[in-house]
Amino acid sequence: MKKVVLYGVGLDGEKFYCKYKEQYEFVYAVDKNSGRFFHNMPVYSFEEVKDDLNNYFTYVAVGSEKSWKEVRAAFEGIGLAEYKNFLSAEYANKKLAILYGNCHIYQIMRYLQANPAFSREYTVQYYFRDVGELLAANNALEMCDLFIVQDIMKNNKFGLPSVEEVTGRLSEKCICIKIPNLYGCNLFFPQLKPCSEIDFEKRRQLHANKNAIDFDRISEAGKEKVTDLLANTLMWKDVCLEGLYNAGGGYQ
Repeated sequence: MKKVVLYGVGLDGEKFYCKYKEQYEFVYAVDKNSGRFFHNMPVYSFEEVKDDLNNYFTYVAVGSEKSWKEVRAAFEGIGLAEYKNFLSAEYANKKLAILYGNCHIYQIMRYLQANPAFSREYTVQYYFRDVGELLAANNALEMCDLFIVQDIMKNNKFGLPSVEEVTGRLSEKCICIKIPNLYGCNLFFPQLKPCSEIDFEKRRQLHANKNAIDFDRISEAGKEKVTDLLANTLMWKDVCLEGLYNAGGGYQ
């Protein structure tokens, strides 16, 4: 049975202990409210045991993101590394999935987090402009089990690390999925293409006339939003559907 330390003896610590008491041997607990016992284990302050924490793996069960960041900083301050020496209690017994990319990748992350089957097996972390934090924590990439990344080019205008710079630090056991860089609003890449000016004007006349939209009942601010929405929507066409229509098909 693996020996571990529990950081936090509040409600989150109680939940973690009850869930894993048959799986782990809890050596002691750490909490600001020290000098007592928690389920028959002594509770020490961080200062009392900071020189001993490297001998065990610690699960941190604290209730807020602010508290977690404070504890993580304290552990890193004594040379301990996340994933190797300590971990948030909510990530216990889960594989690590890291996603790196812009808003398209962010939506994939939200989808995966909302999937019960995936969430039971993986904890998900997302990085884009804050990717420096990921690169600074070498152990995160080393411990990663699933890496989903956008095909970010070298010398991109955002000054972000390219996909090669990041994936080169993954372990051999990690599954890496690289996703093409989507552009504009072409969610159906690659068959969505921009219209010509002539096609766009035809579409605008068809979909933005008075019979299609009653602009008289829309506020000025609403008219601007509708106009912008139409411009960003009508400028794209699905070449697959256009091809079928031009070949004699109809819109259903």
